Amino acid sequence: MKSYWKLGCRWGSKSKGKPLFFDLLIKYGIVISWENKDYRCGGNILLTDGHTVLGVARTTDTRKPVFDFPHYKEEFEALQIEYCQDLYVYNAYIIKLDLNNRFRFQTQTGICGINKKEIRDRMDSILAFHRNDFEKMLSIKKYIDLVKYKKQIILQGPPGTGKTKLAKEIAREIIGFTAPLNNDKELNEALIKNFIKVGQNFNSVHGNTSYKVKDVLDNKIILSGNDIEDKSITYNKIIEVYNLGRWQRSLDNGNDRGAGAIAKYIYDNIAERIIKSKIGDSEQFKLVQFHPSYTYEDFVRGIVSESKGENIEYKNINKTLGLFAEEALKNYLDSKKDVATISKESSIKSHFEAFKEYLNDKIENAEGYFSLTKSVGLISTDDENAFRYKGENEGWLKNGNRILHKDILQAYSDGNLDRQDIKKNQNISGLARQHASYFVRVLNLFQEFLDKNKLKVKEVKTSEKVALQNYVLIIDEINRANLSSVLGELIYALEYRGEAVASMYAVEDSINEDKSTLILPPNLYIIGTMNTADRSLGHIDYAIRRRFAFVDVLPEYLNTNDELIFHSNLFRAVSEMFVKDFDPEIKYTAENTLNNDVYLSSEFEAKDVWLGHSYFIQIIEKDEKGNQLLIPENMELRLEYEIKPILMEYVKDGVLKPSAIDKIKELTI
Repeated sequence: MKSYWKLGCRWGSKSKGKPLFFDLLIKYGIVISWENKDYRCGGNILLTDGHTVLGVARTTDTRKPVFDFPHYKEEFEALQIEYCQDLYVYNAYIIKLDLNNRFRFQTQTGICGINKKEIRDRMDSILAFHRNDFEKMLSIKKYIDLVKYKKQIILQGPPGTGKTKLAKEIAREIIGFTAPLNNDKELNEALIKNFIKVGQNFNSVHGNTSYKVKDVLDNKIILSGNDIEDKSITYNKIIEVYNLGRWQRSLDNGNDRGAGAIAKYIYDNIAERIIKSKIGDSEQFKLVQFHPSYTYEDFVRGIVSESKGENIEYKNINKTLGLFAEEALKNYLDSKKDVATISKESSIKSHFEAFKEYLNDKIENAEGYFSLTKSVGLISTDDENAFRYKGENEGWLKNGNRILHKDILQAYSDGNLDRQDIKKNQNISGLARQHASYFVRVLNLFQEFLDKNKLKVKEVKTSEKVALQNYVLIIDEINRANLSSVLGELIYALEYRGEAVASMYAVEDSINEDKSTLILPPNLYIIGTMNTADRSLGHIDYAIRRRFAFVDVLPEYLNTNDELIFHSNLFRAVSEMFVKDFDPEIKYTAENTLNNDVYLSSEFEAKDVWLGHSYFIQIIEKDEKGNQLLIPENMELRLEYEIKPILMEYVKDGVLKPSAIDKIKELTI
């Protein structure tokens, strides 16, 4: 039995003037309630500000005590939400209503059941309209649970089913990604001028006052409103209110309220779209596409040559996965350190930065050669990660040998004092242990620098425990490379996360104690995509298959909504060539998708070659006033130059029988 509830998004019986927490619910995809008011899984929630309905939500699981989410505490308390043992949290799918679709629900009670049939029916209608998105969100939640359990999955299916897009959506949720508005991580004047136009309407933060943009000038915006005089709002005021987050709470000053209304509009209608489009900006996300010539040396570790003046230097380096795995591993290890350790490391690093400048100045003043011994000295270098040293005789490389900065930091942290300490320290590179005589001299210079300048290693009060973060690598077209060759020893590392496996290449810059090993940490997740219709598939052997979970992503019958037009008749006509007795009401899976043998060759399965739904979607573009900018002819071009050619290629390759030719030619919008 369905349950219907109302949740007021300002807290307390006297909520007027209290901060609104609707945006917080959207940010985390949650709703809240008291212990004695249980929405249950699948409950429908009306989210309101006073009598104004801001959105509709549906819970996607059972409730959990708020104390299970300690990271919410600070934000809850800032918005005056009582963080206590009687408060419960539900994961939820939330539909935010735009200004034109908001309506009124007359009740003062903060959390209560809804009995009015017209309100229940309206909630059902809104949720039904967004059914595709809701079901997709539930699917993504299922995929996330699978990725976190298995650590790596492959999304497989025919072309056009949105596998890469789905992989990014899964990655975004695993990472918890929120991108900045722009490169400066702040709202700026250019964004305001670009999106705020004459004639636009805004509601105040409280929803009690509506504003209209009367004029947009070089340095300010003129607002008119109901029962108020025209207000002149400078861009600086809007930027200040936005960047300080003041638009999320009560604003008393008239100009602040006007600036808050604009700031809130920008967040609701602009920032969210920008955030959704920029997961690639996250350092915790990486995407790589495989191809038939891809190798282990391209993906994991390999040898590169670097020109050093007249000489060529060869060295082993981490490649895409090697680098990304070490970033994730560093975070994983740092998250296990206590605050005192982090503070000590922060203090040492701060002093070492000053030491690098000091020593580089010494080298420069010594005309590029600063003596360590009678015959060996430090030389000028553009190496960002190491000092370099060489001898005066001809037997040395022109660019000398390296003393890694991180080895000096590690040796100092480990309390190394002399050459014997260095040679026994397995936390530093083999290069440092091998050349301990020269290494210890630089280590001693660092200690002398600290003593001379009376610099102490101490706890930094601002240091905090490092939060464990998730990292996601998407491998697009994963089956187009020879996986056994590309992954090498990592086939073992995929299953035994956190264990070191021997690599073909030792990398001196590696953070691993044994530089010839590689570790895939538990906080690194891998999502592959695989086109099952690709005839040039690379072989995936059983050892690799056992380490990945395979998820079928099949074509779907979608509904047209305010964001897209779905050409359902064309999709149906094409689908009937692949699927027997195609029914748009059926949610097709690998198990219930039967071949239409009239058109589809018996050598192929419909689930592997059926043309996906993305070929039949037109995204609705709008101008700043919300007017539709879609050009209908675009779909006709797609039919003639994308859909029909693919289907005719299927006939040529024997996927579709010749009997499909006439049906292909008859396809129309």
